[in-house]
Amino acid sequence: MNPVSTPTAAVAPMAPAATPQSSLPLADIHLPEPVSFWPLAPGWWLLAGLILLAAIAIGWWFYHHQPKERQPRFNDKLFRQQLQQQLDSAWQTLQQQPDQPQHYLVQLQTVLKLFARQFAPARLSHFGNDWSQWLQACKPGQFSDSSLQLLSEGLYLPPHLLNNEELAQLHQQAVGWLQQADVTTPAPAQEKP
Repeated sequence: MNPVSTPTAAVAPMAPAATPQSSLPLADIHLPEPVSFWPLAPGWWLLAGLILLAAIAIGWWFYHHQPKERQPRFNDKLFRQQLQQQLDSAWQTLQQQPDQPQHYLVQLQTVLKLFARQFAPARLSHFGNDWSQWLQACKPGQFSDSSLQLLSEGLYLPPHLLNNEELAQLHQQAVGWLQQADVTTPAPAQEKP
């Protein structure tokens, strides 16, 4: 047999020759883990702090530089003058139309109730003797007994029974009361029978 191999014969693969690199103790390649967004780097913390500080500064600026809707201060003297003008207008109407004294008494009660609404809202529901007591408590001695009776009962009397002099006296007392009434004085406590 011929030691020469024939080209038709299968060729066996040769084992690789040992190289000096394969003899080194190398481990498999491991990739680092992906970069996480948390915790943030110090630069991001600084940026977040600056944004927060800017938002606070802008909010403060808008709060202090916006025009404020302010209610005008209440002017006690002006209010009393306006009520007195209403009362004087009602008196002038009574002088022009003397056959309608109830109209003046209604206007007078309206002016007094407007005063009470502004300074003593709890007194709005008072009428009759309670209303008269409150009027006297605000300015003692301002109204005479006949004026208080006319104020509380005059609306229910026929017009011919209302005396013009008594109405004039009531008007003068009411004007004085409007100018000088002190609503800080509490009304006297009522005793129940």
